[in-house]
Amino acid sequence: MDTLISNAKHYETGEILPEDVYLKLLAARTFRAGSLSLCQIKFATVDLELHSKYVPGGSETIYDVDQRVSKRTQVIPPLPEDRFLCSFSHIFAVDMQQDTVVIRE
Repeated sequence: MDTLISNAKHYETGEILPEDVYLKLLAARTFRAGSLSLCQIKFATVDLELHSKYVPGGSETIYDVDQRVSKRTQVIPPLPEDRFLCSFSHIFAVDMQQDTVVIRE
């Protein structure tokens, strides 16, 4: 707190940061902290679904799988035209190291 308070001053008046503003900053420190975990869970789940349950030429496209998994793992669902899988290099990984890390955590 001392470092922030000593450096956070109004540029014209020199007034220090009010305590209520400092407390809001402190509370916001963990805002969306779980988003990265949810993202990794989505990556791992999509990867596992496509490698274990996806049937090429079946009733579901790879994008349907991605949308279905996203609805369970994301706070804000992706747009219907989302094509994240086109750049998802993790899907072609030889090992399942990342999935193992996510499952372990």
